[in-house]
Amino acid sequence: MGFGPKWLGWMWSCLSSAKFLVLVNGVPAGFFPSTKGLRQGDPLSPYLFVMGMEVLDVLIRRVVEGGFLSGCSIRGGRRSNLNISHLFFADDTVVFCEASKEHLTRLSWILFWFEAAS
Repeated sequence: MGFGPKWLGWMWSCLSSAKFLVLVNGVPAGFFPSTKGLRQGDPLSPYLFVMGMEVLDVLIRRVVEGGFLSGCSIRGGRRSNLNISHLFFADDTVVFCEASKEHLTRLSWILFWFEAAS
């Protein structure tokens, strides 16, 4: 999925154009602009969350594919084993890795990169 300049411009206008109206004793007292991010309940929030989690997904997949982090291997009957490294559900994340200092250090770096990217 590509995000071109036109789409990014539209998203930025959604983030930067919010204005609030203050009611004083039930009477409108004027508008003031929003200075930070999305508002609670904004319909754009879930989409931005999914886009952010795509970044975390790619980071984890690359580290697992490189052999730097292992997942959990599940035997599937007659089928070959299934390796699960992470699961996302709503706003929850579960990461499976070996309980070793090296793997936890690598996982902490993944989370550091994710923090920087988001």
